[in-house]
Amino acid sequence: MMKNIYLIFMALLITSVTACQKDVNPYITKAQVDKIDSIRHPAIKNVAFIYNNEVYFVADFAGKPQKITNNGSTKKFIRMSHDHTKFAYKNAAGSIDIVDKTGNLLVSLKQYNDIRNFDWSADDKTLYIINSDKVAFYGPAMKVPAIIYFTGYYDFISAAVSKNGDLAYLLRKYNFDALDQYEMVIRKASGGDPVFYRAEESGLPPMATINFAANGLDMVLGFEGPGDDVSNVYLFDNMAQYPTYKLGFNAISTPAYQSNIKYMLGAFDDDAGNHLISAVYLDTDIKDNNKTFAGYAGVKYLDWK
Repeated sequence: MMKNIYLIFMALLITSVTACQKDVNPYITKAQVDKIDSIRHPAIKNVAFIYNNEVYFVADFAGKPQKITNNGSTKKFIRMSHDHTKFAYKNAAGSIDIVDKTGNLLVSLKQYNDIRNFDWSADDKTLYIINSDKVAFYGPAMKVPAIIYFTGYYDFISAAVSKNGDLAYLLRKYNFDALDQYEMVIRKASGGDPVFYRAEESGLPPMATINFAANGLDMVLGFEGPGDDVSNVYLFDNMAQYPTYKLGFNAISTPAYQSNIKYMLGAFDDDAGNHLISAVYLDTDIKDNNKTFAGYAGVKYLDWK
């Protein structure tokens, strides 16, 4: 069943991990207690983020982050390898730097001048780069369908590649008689006709970002928000044609998703000029499930794998 969840950040703070908990019902079974405990203490692990222009990695949401870099130079938009040993981010010049877990610079990719997105392949051997409307590779090339356009006047927005080499990309279709249309197109690596998704709700902002979750199959579609933020976030389990969850926020940066534990992670705007890393539980409305990572106000970019 499609689920519609509309949240605001203040509600997230009110229902964070620090909220007061009710006494445990003495008549529930041990299995029920274990289930509740596993929900209240989810496996929010392996998060990379940029704070004060430095890269950090936290192995467990409740633990202390490890500082990866220590140079203070401008950094934006981070992507961590699945084995948590390599970190790619955009530097002040707009190029991609890749560092290892000790902060050593492995490579600086300066040949790309219109980077829309990038992420790691499932085996971590390749960083794919969406440069303009072309897919480039640092490492062994992946077999990925080409971006194609259709009848009409289109503008390319962004794209992402699944673990199987499927391509999901966003297009703006100009409509000279009415509002422009925005489409998500999926081209499977196995071939076949493209699959299209157009949001049905009126009044939505333009589509802005598309990414795959840590499992390489779930999709995270973001709609335009202020600055680098997005507002609405639609989550598609296993590359479904229609969203599993629809979420609305004031502003959130770099949302990430793991369907196996039904959590979405992001840097939420607190309406005071700061972003806080917070986890939103998507399955049931249990007050203690939403959690905020305290002490790092100002985080704008993160990744979760």
